[in-house]
Amino acid sequence: MTFKNFSYMYPVYPILCIFSAIFALIPLATHWMAGNIGAVSLALWIIGGNVMAAVNTIVWRGNLRNPHPVWGDICQAYFSVMNFAISAATLYIQFHLWKVARNKRLLVSVAE
Repeated sequence: MTFKNFSYMYPVYPILCIFSAIFALIPLATHWMAGNIGAVSLALWIIGGNVMAAVNTIVWRGNLRNPHPVWGDICQAYFSVMNFAISAATLYIQFHLWKVARNKRLLVSVAE
């Protein structure tokens, strides 16, 4: 079953998803080198979600058929876990910011 112009956001939404995935890749290397696991995991979950949303919008545009049932199961599981994972990564970042903020002594250099 196909529908013409089923998605009113078709040309814009996948493009925005790909751009946001690319923009999330930009700070990933610096956070990786700094050992900031929270920011790296947050960026990877956001990149994965944006790429999957763009692919889903392109693949299922204008039809209700299920051409790739395994891909749909993978996306459903990913999006179900993504809500918890983004919250956990944000909590991890906030915990490390709290540890930095409660520190009484400021280290200026490695020698100190």
